[in-house]
Amino acid sequence: MTHSDEKTAKKPNTVASLIVGLVLIGVGIAMSSQPWIKPQMFTALDLDLSKVVINVGVFIAWLGINYAFFYQPLDEAISQRTAALESTFEEADHLKQRMTEMQANYEQRLSQTEAEARAQIQAQLKEAQDLRQRLMAEASEKYDAMIAQAETDIEAERSRMIGELRGQVVNLTLKATEKLLDENVDSAKNRSLVEEFINQAGATS
Repeated sequence: MTHSDEKTAKKPNTVASLIVGLVLIGVGIAMSSQPWIKPQMFTALDLDLSKVVINVGVFIAWLGINYAFFYQPLDEAISQRTAALESTFEEADHLKQRMTEMQANYEQRLSQTEAEARAQIQAQLKEAQDLRQRLMAEASEKYDAMIAQAETDIEAERSRMIGELRGQVVNLTLKATEKLLDENVDSAKNRSLVEEFINQAGATS
């Protein structure tokens, strides 16, 4: 038997209390007209047995009425209040459980988001480093190509200037020779000889 069943079993039955009370009242009234109810012993004690029975009946009937109109509504209100409190506590426990689950989910999502952010940052840093190395390699290649081109251009310009200077030296040499000899010595053979001499002099120096 559960606690609620025991509590229900202990509650007085209103109808039964009224019936028992009315029966006792009737019995007490009936007893009041009987002469054997008032023996000398009870008379000396000023005790009327019929009144005792009637009072017991009234008391039992009063218990039933008191339970029906006062105790039972109060007990129902207390039971409803208790049920409401239990429901509130259950709802609070449910909400607490949901809050705990939500907090766990939030922390898990936050941890996952932080991990994804760190991975993304690492990927971007690696991409930036790769881009930097690639740009530096391209710049170095362009620099080397520019240096090589500049050296080639300088060498070509140097060769051109040397060629022009040699041509001018040949012309000056031939003109000076013509003035000394007072004759025209500007021929292909003489020009070749002068150029060969200048080349040998340049190689010796």
